[in-house]
Amino acid sequence: MISEISKTGDKAQLVAVGRLLKREGLPVSDFHQVDWLALLVWTDGDNILGAGGIQRCGDSILLRSIVTDRDYQGHGIASKLIGRLHTIAQDNHYEEIYLLTTDAENYFKGELLGSKSSKNTLDYQSIEREYAPLSIVHSSQFSELCPASAVLMKKQL
Repeated sequence: MISEISKTGDKAQLVAVGRLLKREGLPVSDFHQVDWLALLVWTDGDNILGAGGIQRCGDSILLRSIVTDRDYQGHGIASKLIGRLHTIAQDNHYEEIYLLTTDAENYFKGELLGSKSSKNTLDYQSIEREYAPLSIVHSSQFSELCPASAVLMKKQL
């Protein structure tokens, strides 16, 4: 089940998401300071199986902290969370969304989700980092947490 962590945050869920991110090797140092437009979790009872969020960066938004517990990868949890996050972004009148990745470029292009005609295709496009909006460039994700080798990707919503 997908649910949103409230703006004030369920402390136990926030801690659990932070642990999951750390266990899967994703950045956590600024996790509690991020200006989240939305932070979602996929739960089974009290267990968090996946999470993901949208960070506000000025006039732009950044998809980040997409994670699935390794025991549940391949079950569509991440793609369902991302789909819900895209809907939230559209409902908030955003027309494009960015992300940075070191190892999931093909996933976000949709190449690992099957046919390009699939409704689940993510269809992010890789772009040169020099074309990032300044609000994204000034985010800690872009400027500090992800290495310069991380691929910048963009999707039109």
